[in-house]
Amino acid sequence: MQPVSSRNTLPKQLALLNPQAFAPAGKESAGIAVVQAMNHQYHLQLAQENGEYCVRLLRYTANYALPPYIPGFTAETKLEIVVSAPWAAEEIVPETELHDNDSIFRIGLDEQHLTELARADGAAVNPEKVGCMTGQDPRKANELQNIAVEEAGWGSRSSWALA
Repeated sequence: MQPVSSRNTLPKQLALLNPQAFAPAGKESAGIAVVQAMNHQYHLQLAQENGEYCVRLLRYTANYALPPYIPGFTAETKLEIVVSAPWAAEEIVPETELHDNDSIFRIGLDEQHLTELARADGAAVNPEKVGCMTGQDPRKANELQNIAVEEAGWGSRSSWALA
């Protein structure tokens, strides 16, 4: 068996348009989310900052010591604003175009007039430590999970069943 890289092993092409009318207030937002694994995501959103509308691309990632299916799991989520730009209308057409593991995020008032807001590498939200869900070599994932289980004091992984 060959180790799998953090990139998708099969080519994936997709474009998603989501025309919407939304008047965000306070912490409200609406848009498109690209979810790779658990707390590893990109959000393209229409929101409000300092009383003004804006469009922004957010990157969520998480740090954790144990895989999410092991008792005692906790995570620390990190939010990064990749880009934020003023937006003057309640109408927006956000588009996400995926090419393999890379994304192009565009915005516009209609489908014929989209402007590129940002490009993002999917590897930034592809945590190999999740293991067996996002492209990690399964042999390495099992080895790391056994170490984590033993360090947590639960004996060996073979002594308990995964749900």
